[in-house]
Amino acid sequence: MTIENQSVIKNQDMLKRRDIFLGMICVMFFLDTVGPVASMGASAITWSLVITLLFVLPSGLIMAELGANYPAEGGMYAWVKMAYGSRWGARMSWLYWANNAIWISSTTIFTASVFCQIFIGEIGFLYELIMSIVLVWFIIFVSMRPLRATTFVTNLAAIFKIIVTVGMALMAIIYLTKGHAAANDLSLKAFTPRVNESFLFLSALIYNYMGFEVMSSSGNRIKNPRRDIPRVTIINSFMVSGLYIMAILAIIIIVPAKDMSIVNAIMNCFLFADLSAAVKAVIVYGFGLIFLSILFAQAITWISAAGRLAAGASKDGELPRAFGVMHKRNDTPMGALLITGTVGTVLAVIYSFIATSAADLFWSLFSFTNIIFLIPYIINYAAFLKLKKTRQGTEGAYKVPGPPWVSMIFARTGQFVLLLTIFVIIFTPGSPLNLFSCGMLIAGTLSVLVLGELFIRSSQKRGRL
Repeated sequence: MTIENQSVIKNQDMLKRRDIFLGMICVMFFLDTVGPVASMGASAITWSLVITLLFVLPSGLIMAELGANYPAEGGMYAWVKMAYGSRWGARMSWLYWANNAIWISSTTIFTASVFCQIFIGEIGFLYELIMSIVLVWFIIFVSMRPLRATTFVTNLAAIFKIIVTVGMALMAIIYLTKGHAAANDLSLKAFTPRVNESFLFLSALIYNYMGFEVMSSSGNRIKNPRRDIPRVTIINSFMVSGLYIMAILAIIIIVPAKDMSIVNAIMNCFLFADLSAAVKAVIVYGFGLIFLSILFAQAITWISAAGRLAAGASKDGELPRAFGVMHKRNDTPMGALLITGTVGTVLAVIYSFIATSAADLFWSLFSFTNIIFLIPYIINYAAFLKLKKTRQGTEGAYKVPGPPWVSMIFARTGQFVLLLTIFVIIFTPGSPLNLFSCGMLIAGTLSVLVLGELFIRSSQKRGRL
């Protein structure tokens, strides 16, 4: 980055503590995965607290140290590149882009299903698939437009997520105050965590708490990263956990277990609340529109970020030239975005042949996405430990509290949890083994890794010529 560009960032686009706080909520608080977690019952709340203390907070402290000591655009890509060189940096950029290219089709399936639930009603799976593909390309088109207000959109999406969650909590309070018993068991026994049951939704639980690095990676745009990143990281660890617990508890109180599908769990909080028909219609449509806008803004934020990272890697000779094609007028990563849309469309069609419903298709794509999503974090923990040994870091910047062995325990525990999560995604203990689904997940993951390796080696060889 040139000195002139740094000056522009300092004068125009510096992130305030409020922006970091709301940004973390936007990228970490995924309402579309609350439904599967709530299906665990009250034990999901206990597991959320355990994961916050044993995994989320330590991971957040690690990301805070990386963001404060090595402020650079690109986050994990930049940190891994510092630790292990350009080839590993290229692998990180590939996996980051590939994860979002796979994820976009699962989120549009979810969005299309929520839209139908609110405004249309039950329609055929084929029509929902077509709607989701159209939505993929609409998101790609919007992402190609000039990004003049990214921070505003991110902050607004975070505020909307808080509004929806508070709305769900209010529905639960109204439901109970009108004399209804909770729709599910809330006894002390129900809060006892059960290991076998938790395996079914471990991937969704862990997925819900990832994303600390997104704001930490903007250290060169943060006014005081040494002070703000650690403080906001610790606060957000509990804030995001609190929001998840609030949303999960509201669903458990209002929605019977049989109605907690991946797609409709959140909107059923408003549909099943004991309200007059007129009030319910206003609330359902109002919160439904807010919910849909959240999903839309969330998709644009992640897809645009992945596209810019892939375009930058292409310009550095780490990914194929096609990823680096920029929109001539808008200066957006047109090549990477078009490839993202194509991959998302193809995967949605392929996985639709093994899915029986929109919820089934969402879960299949989500599982595939989650594996690709978690691999970079496993690598990043290793990069964190290496950087602590080989680089000094910024003088006076934040460090994980305690002696070096504390950081090592945090990092190794994080790696173990993520490896266990990937294993559970593929081979879920306590569930019948579906060899075809397992084979698809393994083959798909290996294909992404091998294809990325071929692209990276070819691109780096081209760059040396």
